[in-house]
Amino acid sequence: MVAIPDFDAGAMENWGLITYREMLLLYTPLASTAKVRQTIAEVVAHELAHQWFGNLVTMRWWDDLWLNEGFASYMQYAGADHAADGAFHLMEQFPIRSLQQAMEPDELESSHALQVPEAQSPADIFTIFDQITYDKGASMVRMMQYLIGEEVLRKGLMQYLKSNVYDVTTMHNLWEILFTLNEEQPTANVTLGWDKKPVNIEQLMYCWITGPGFPLVTIDRNYDNATATISQKRFYITDKATSRSTGECAGQWYVPLWQRNKTATWGPSWLEPNSVLLLELNGTGSDDWLIVNPKARAYFRTLYDDRNWDLITEQLLKDHTVYDVETRSQLIDDAFALARAGELHYSKALALSQYLRMETHFVPWETGIKVLNHLGKMYDEHEMYGTFKQYFLELIVPLFERTSNDAKLRADDILQERLRSTSWRFACHLDHAGCVDRARALYGQYMQECSGPGQRSGSECNP
Repeated sequence: MVAIPDFDAGAMENWGLITYREMLLLYTPLASTAKVRQTIAEVVAHELAHQWFGNLVTMRWWDDLWLNEGFASYMQYAGADHAADGAFHLMEQFPIRSLQQAMEPDELESSHALQVPEAQSPADIFTIFDQITYDKGASMVRMMQYLIGEEVLRKGLMQYLKSNVYDVTTMHNLWEILFTLNEEQPTANVTLGWDKKPVNIEQLMYCWITGPGFPLVTIDRNYDNATATISQKRFYITDKATSRSTGECAGQWYVPLWQRNKTATWGPSWLEPNSVLLLELNGTGSDDWLIVNPKARAYFRTLYDDRNWDLITEQLLKDHTVYDVETRSQLIDDAFALARAGELHYSKALALSQYLRMETHFVPWETGIKVLNHLGKMYDEHEMYGTFKQYFLELIVPLFERTSNDAKLRADDILQERLRSTSWRFACHLDHAGCVDRARALYGQYMQECSGPGQRSGSECNP
């Protein structure tokens, strides 16, 4: 690996000599921020993964570019986490770093499928090096990992690489290997599909790969008989979208549905294309919340009935740690995206966000700040901006005060360091007096002592 000054590309996976911009390979232990250290770990893991996914085994044509970039993107999280013994918590960050990033362009009419047969000319090929190819591709790999298990996926990828070494391949080769390995497991471990047979992975993944967009899964609970009616349609961020999905998939997917209540997690159940699923919720009482897609395992948004949203919000306010950080992050992202799309009243999304006063983890806060910052931009010149700003401050100030006490923060906790940086940035952006005063004092100290990684973005320093 070599760092090159003024290198045009961020990094390039040349076989045997990976090249990087200096800022994406080199860091100074006492000066570089946690975000810089994490970025370097991700980029190095991504480019190393390309030695196998892309170099040793290459897609047959550019229409399957995601076989290179999607797998390398997934490995940048799994690989860096493994190499650093989980110090970066990258798989916990997957929803905010990849899944939600992919959904933003994928919820537009202009989105494209992962497999792009139209990619023929150099100009066409260049355009598909985007978030869909990288982040949706990685999300498909992660969904497959949850579906068939990490061990089966690992064995399948090893076999895929060995059987196609120094050759070109298509996704059909991969699906065939994964299907066989799943089928050959002990009966109790085999993942079954919608037909109660070993899941047909090629059939399952076909519309996820060849069609644009992703599902909005609607959950309508019957609280009297403990059932839920579940349906799907393609999710658009705006109801003004003029063209709707057509063609072979027509905005319908085989959707794996994991579920969770206060006592258990189970699944997957299957929602099939062009059908409605009646799901029995045994053990879920009328006053119990239901979570579909815990940990954001699968690539879709979830719309609950109003009562279930209220039950989820009540639990978050009572004890948010009942839900893992990935679930908390995705609940926030789903609620505000659904509100933007006109599928959910903003009052429900804002009510849910109130729990952030108690949130102490970086991942849900990163999502919370993203969605609230978007609202802030929408209200920027509106007479209601002052009210919104005060609401945002009421959420962020408790976090700022907690993270201002340096003694409570472990120096080796990267997510805590990033959380502190985030809380300070937005508390000061919202003109919180305590933050502004502290920032001025620290800046004055910094100008004298040239110190303070994690709380600066510039390189100003007195001689």
